[in-house]
Amino acid sequence: MNVEKIYDKIELQTCDCKSGQRYFDSFRNMFVHMTPEEKVRQKTCLIMSGKLGTPRESIRIEDHLVHYGVKDKNGRIDISITFFDAEGNERPLAVIECKEERIPVIAQQVKEQAAEYASCIGAAYFIVTNGIEMYYYHYNEKEDIYEAIDGLLTYQDMLNNNYSVVEEGSIFTRLAYEEYYDIEKLKQYEWSYQKIGEDTKDKLIPTIINLDDCLLDTSHRLEQLPSKKYEVIADLGEQYRKYDDASGGGFGSGVYRVIRLRDREINKEFLVGFTIITTGKMICDPKYGIYDGKSVLIIMKNDGDRDEMSVQINMNKCLIVKEKKSTMTHNALITKKGKSKKGLLEYIQSRNKELVEGNDIILGTLDCSKSLYMNSEDVSKFLGNAIEYAVYRDEYKNS
Repeated sequence: MNVEKIYDKIELQTCDCKSGQRYFDSFRNMFVHMTPEEKVRQKTCLIMSGKLGTPRESIRIEDHLVHYGVKDKNGRIDISITFFDAEGNERPLAVIECKEERIPVIAQQVKEQAAEYASCIGAAYFIVTNGIEMYYYHYNEKEDIYEAIDGLLTYQDMLNNNYSVVEEGSIFTRLAYEEYYDIEKLKQYEWSYQKIGEDTKDKLIPTIINLDDCLLDTSHRLEQLPSKKYEVIADLGEQYRKYDDASGGGFGSGVYRVIRLRDREINKEFLVGFTIITTGKMICDPKYGIYDGKSVLIIMKNDGDRDEMSVQINMNKCLIVKEKKSTMTHNALITKKGKSKKGLLEYIQSRNKELVEGNDIILGTLDCSKSLYMNSEDVSKFLGNAIEYAVYRDEYKNS
């Protein structure tokens, strides 16, 4: 569940200390370092005690596992929530794993860490949050699994087991193939048509919405790429990710289809994600001047050190549609000081010459005579090329 607006309303106490600015933790009555993860942790405590009705005395921060009698494992629980049973004994109710905003909490490793802590101390619930998304899970004793819970639960909801399990196998309902080519009917589907920039030509719209549906349809998973360099570890499905452009406008924030990969050459893992968003049309804007309404395909990359939008493809110009074959290109423009389009093209040619054609990057051709799916040959080839381009572009840019 997206909780960004809830978190944005919370203001933390900051204090000037001898060694610099610190947050004041009102639960432990101490100053703490101002890190991105601590920001999420402090706000989560305030939301749990305020909006969700958890007694302050039931909230424990950075609680060591040994406090719960766990002697064979090390680790500290970001936040634990307790309750008193009928005999007056304090018992664990939930553990909360907090991550900074750039780390997707829907990732399997984050959930596994939280589930392990909850299992170790016997908590019925675990919660994961990064200040943008928050998800609850409840232990199903019969199945011996933690099940995803719908929405946010209050403290009393958890005590009373007042929750609804998210239905397994919920599938994104995409448009019927024929509807991609009925432009007037498409305009009735606001959730689809909002991915279309105001100046995007009609002939490009069927491909863009077909591709967007493909990215949102988690009933089909990307299992492998036609690439010797990259191995697909997992298709992580949809994740909300937050980015900011140079003006702080939040451009690039949205729901991405995220893939976890391993670079076989250097045995390193990283994440790549894809989303389609629009830019608003502007005429004589005092800050931006004249700006077209574009449909933009964004490729993000997170290697653990950097989390950034690697490529922004203006599909108004870079998508070439001939009948029902759609070729995605990129002009290879790069704005970083000391780097050039010519240098980028030469670098990519040295890594994979098949990506370069003249002065452009060719990412692949999609067969839009049918619905696109993540595991179809043309889509997986396009995604593989796009991933390589994003990686090589970053290598050149940061070299």
